[in-house]
Amino acid sequence: MASMLKRLDTFAYHAIASVVVGAYTGENQLLGLSDGSMDFTMEGNNIKVPDAVLKKLQEIREDRWNFLRQSLQDWNSRLENFPAAISRK
Repeated sequence: MASMLKRLDTFAYHAIASVVVGAYTGENQLLGLSDGSMDFTMEGNNIKVPDAVLKKLQEIREDRWNFLRQSLQDWNSRLENFPAAISRK
């Protein structure tokens, strides 16, 4: 691809949110295109990329929005219980 975009804000959010909700394991995390942590651009590209590859990448992009929606719902439900867990200590 012409440019890979690394979304460091997404990496940081994922790491911090996992600590906040008590899901941090200290293990390596594999994040990428499907979860919005990376993206690509074809802008200014002179590389010939097969249509089948571009189509698959677009499908992954679209699927990631479903993944992100579900992840946000999961995190939100965990965060809703977070203040209560602190106040019980």
